[in-house]
Amino acid sequence: MSIKLSDGKSFARRYLKDDKVEVLFAVAASMDSVNGCRAFDLVSRFPRLDLLPCRQQTLDECGLAGGQLIMKLL
Repeated sequence: MSIKLSDGKSFARRYLKDDKVEVLFAVAASMDSVNGCRAFDLVSRFPRLDLLPCRQQTLDECGLAGGQLIMKLL
C-alpha cells in the first residue's frame, strides 16, 4: 500500500489484512515531516473512502488491498 504525504512524497509498505486502519495513521504521522501535529485523514482514491471513521476496523473489513491513500489535512 502506498501513502501520499502532505509534502507530495509517497512511500510504500506492506501490511497484514488483519492490521487495523489506525496503523496506517500512525505510520503516516511518523513519516510526514510537514504535517507536525495537525489533524489529518487518509482517503482512498477509488472507490473514495475516508478512513478516519474506520480507524478501529481491519484493512480487510474496509476493503483496502493495495492501492494508494492520500493524506488530507483537516
